Amino acid sequence: MICGNCLMCRTGRYNLCPFRKGFGYGVNGAMASYVKVPARCLHAIPESLPFEIACLTEPHSVAYQAMCINSHIRPGDVVVAACTTECEDGFFGELLATSLRARGALGLVIDGGCRDVAELEQMDFPVFSRAVHAKGTVKATPGSVNVPVVCANVLVNPGDVVLADADGVVVVPAAKAAGTAEAGELREAKEEDKRRRLAAGELGLDIYDMRDDLRSRGLRYVD
Repeated sequence: MICGNCLMCRTGRYNLCPFRKGFGYGVNGAMASYVKVPARCLHAIPESLPFEIACLTEPHSVAYQAMCINSHIRPGDVVVAACTTECEDGFFGELLATSLRARGALGLVIDGGCRDVAELEQMDFPVFSRAVHAKGTVKATPGSVNVPVVCANVLVNPGDVVLADADGVVVVPAAKAAGTAEAGELREAKEEDKRRRLAAGELGLDIYDMRDDLRSRGLRYVD
């Protein structure tokens, strides 16, 4: 059921109607043997396609439209998703990861929850989320795409550089990306030299020239 009057309905995107209700969500009949629906909601199943597989078409189609057609994702992108309210439900799972990968996305950062962790790990698709939660979410509120968002209290603009690993996520403004990369390379080179000296037995006290400063602060060594 849709309102038929909102912008989404008037432009043919009735699936994004904010007042949309479906069987099992706002309308009884999810477990009924037969239901009556508008013809536009029906899709013919090819004879060669088993019903058990055909029943997965709708969730896959929803995921594909949301993450591929409407999202403007390009190969190499890291998707950053922010929520309009604090919520740790499982917004993202295996189906959406499949769609993102099909478009060339490298990973997802979301200020909400994800699910299907085992499948995501098997796919080797990186997801950095606020929480892990088995509870899914409804597709009732349209969002905005390719706009500045605040994710985990950090402003992220389209085109910013997003780096993430087991320690966390870093966002670098696009205008500062080149300078940040150069500074990072210099620091990496310095750390490599320090790593070599530490491995040879030299103490950090001497590498960082800390002995005189610590002595002036009253540090005493007791044998």
